[in-house]
Amino acid sequence: MQIDNWVCLKNKQSQVVTKHFGEYETKRNELLDAYIKDVCNTGQISRHHDWDKAYNCIFGNTESGNTESEPRLIVSCNNVNVSYADSEGLRNISWEIHMGDLWALLGANGSGKSTLARLFATPRSMKSEPSLAQVLQDKTTGVEAMTMDGNFDDQCNIFGSSRKDSYVLMQENIGFVSINSHMYAILASQIKPSITVFDVILSGLKGASVSGQLGMTALLLDFSATESESEKVNHAAVLVGLDEKVLSSPFSYLGLGAQRQALLARSLILAPKLLIWDEAFQGLDYFVRENAVKLLGYLHSKKSMAIVNIVHHSDEIPPTISHVLELEKGQTKYIGDPK
Repeated sequence: MQIDNWVCLKNKQSQVVTKHFGEYETKRNELLDAYIKDVCNTGQISRHHDWDKAYNCIFGNTESGNTESEPRLIVSCNNVNVSYADSEGLRNISWEIHMGDLWALLGANGSGKSTLARLFATPRSMKSEPSLAQVLQDKTTGVEAMTMDGNFDDQCNIFGSSRKDSYVLMQENIGFVSINSHMYAILASQIKPSITVFDVILSGLKGASVSGQLGMTALLLDFSATESESEKVNHAAVLVGLDEKVLSSPFSYLGLGAQRQALLARSLILAPKLLIWDEAFQGLDYFVRENAVKLLGYLHSKKSMAIVNIVHHSDEIPPTISHVLELEKGQTKYIGDPK
């Protein structure tokens, strides 16, 4: 779609600056982003001085990095196949994720990226997991199981055990954000309007930061926070740049961007060993998105987790990326070092 781009902003001298970027065929124009950054002087905006304190509160002091007692291999899959009733989802996927890795998972829409991520982030049988559409029809239990089959339960190992034996470990050690998990949180806040932003972030410690219906179920539970847990909620908010003033607000009152920030914080609060952000930057404004990309690089430098970042745009990939997996029509197109 051809779009004429004009932007009018006030610079530091309060002068209105108008600039035309011409016609382009993309949802985001890198020149436009760069110009906004220059005019607004966002390069000087940084929360890094707060990150160390927040990180140490949630993860503990891990300056020495991964210890020998922690497993180096987080996830492995060998010739994994996934099929749906009327289509093939994944075919012959082999992949290993190690502690300290920062992966970019790439591919066109429908290439299988989210299907692959859900195998590692859904702590229940995929053959009985309802789809979001089915849950929306029933609001609580789903209508019927989605038709999904394959060899993934036997050919995927997570945290040293087969997938089917790792459900508890997955719920305790994975931080996950996706469009679907955002929709589940919105649905939970409609069922239970009293859910606050604080509750959403805290629910990450109660098993909610996973893929699928279990995340919503955990969010709907009644729970309270200890003093230590409350401190972690505040620090998780700091990491993602979420204003602490909104923590007491009902989750449903927030705009989609701020809601997504809360879910990013929820994915971090349990100090995950595997962090999966599936198109997690959607809905974020320029400043928050830039902060989140830098945060991934910061977390990667700590080597205390493995990170999978599923994106469509190069500006959402930290420069310290260590590995790339690109899918095409459910198959591996490229796997290895960044090109």
